[in-house]
Amino acid sequence: LLSDSSASRVAFYCHPDSGPPIWLERFRTASAGHFDLSVVNTQEVSPGCFDGSRAVVDMGGWADTAVVAEAHRSGIEFWQVMGYGLDHLAVDEIRRANITLARTPGSTTAIALAEHALLLMLAVARRLPLAQENLARSRFYEPIGGELTGKTLALLGLGASGMELAQRASALGMRVIGIDARQLGDAELRESGLSFAGGIADRAKVI
Repeated sequence: LLSDSSASRVAFYCHPDSGPPIWLERFRTASAGHFDLSVVNTQEVSPGCFDGSRAVVDMGGWADTAVVAEAHRSGIEFWQVMGYGLDHLAVDEIRRANITLARTPGSTTAIALAEHALLLMLAVARRLPLAQENLARSRFYEPIGGELTGKTLALLGLGASGMELAQRASALGMRVIGIDARQLGDAELRESGLSFAGGIADRAKVI
C-alpha cells in the first residue's frame, strides 16, 4: 500500500500517559528515506493533525468517530492497530471511510505475553523486589521464596497467549484450568496441558 518510491508519512497515534513507544526513535532512524514519522497525541487531535500522512499506527486502538473522520478528511489510507482488540475503535467509521484496517493477531505476540506473564508469576512467588533489596544489602537467604509447582493457575480466556501460558505453566508442574467462549478440541487440550477447559458458564469453577 505504501510502496511508492517517495517517503510516506506515518502518524503514530498514542495516549499522552504512555507517550510514543520507546522504540520509535530507533525505528525512525532505521526507516529514514522510507517513512517520515510524526506523533499525534490522542488528547490533542485537531484539524490538520493527519495532513500529509498516508497511514496511522494506533497504539492500542482508541480512535473514536471524530478522530477517524479527521483522518479520512486528511486522506489516510491505512490504519494499523498495535494490539488485538478493537473494542474501543470506531471500526464502522473506518470501514465507511474505505480505510484499510489491520491489527496485531494474538499469534504474533502470544509467546512474548506468555513469557512475560510467567516472569511476573515467578517474581511474585519468589518475592523478587524484596530479594533484590536484600541482595543489595548483602542480606542473603531472605526472603524464602515460594514455588509455582503444585499451584493452580486459572485462565479466563484461552486465546493464543492463554494457551502459550498454559503450556509453560503446566511444564513447571502447575495445575492449569481455564474457560473460554469457544470449545477447545482434544488436540488443543493435550498440547496445552490444561486439566480443565470449560465455557463461560463454568467460570465459577475456576474463580
